[in-house]
Amino acid sequence: MNNKKITLGLLGLLSGMLSIYLPLKWDLFSVFGGFFTPGLIFGVVLACYFGIVHARNLTYLYRIPFFIWMSWLGYYTAVQTAINFGLDKDTYNPLPASMFMAGCIGAFILGLGFLAVRQWSGIKYFAMLVVLGGILSFAFFLGKPFGESFPSLVSAVGFKAGDDPSFLTLFIIWQTGIAFYLGYLLDKVKVKEI
Repeated sequence: MNNKKITLGLLGLLSGMLSIYLPLKWDLFSVFGGFFTPGLIFGVVLACYFGIVHARNLTYLYRIPFFIWMSWLGYYTAVQTAINFGLDKDTYNPLPASMFMAGCIGAFILGLGFLAVRQWSGIKYFAMLVVLGGILSFAFFLGKPFGESFPSLVSAVGFKAGDDPSFLTLFIIWQTGIAFYLGYLLDKVKVKEI
């Protein structure tokens, strides 16, 4: 039975939770750019999976740091896109169009990193990854309703009263969804080692 999508989906969920929890608890992550730590965490968690489970030879392992860097670059570029493409003048939150574009750009760059680690065929699958990244970025807008519905859960994570849990929902949903899709690619699509 192929279970890479389940395994990677669970690792994406773990990464999303770590992306929220670790920067809130430890200042150590300010060394890595503070706010841009989630891209680093996501890259490291998935790279551990690729390195442990799928490494067949030593030359493959040299591609793992490139994947981590592309994950961080994807997140950094997505944040800059969301900020510079459009912010709501009242709340200073990104507009839906800027979030969609940011999610697409982040998924595109991460997909390039995934191509360095795993070679797969089909431009339609790459396009689906990019569009999925844009759609999943709307999870940002679920943060306020989630925080109002589950205030004790949000505070248990480490958010203080009045903090916006939008990044909580964004990181958990986006990283889980993208990781699940990458697992789907490993399960169903013609993927080969390079």
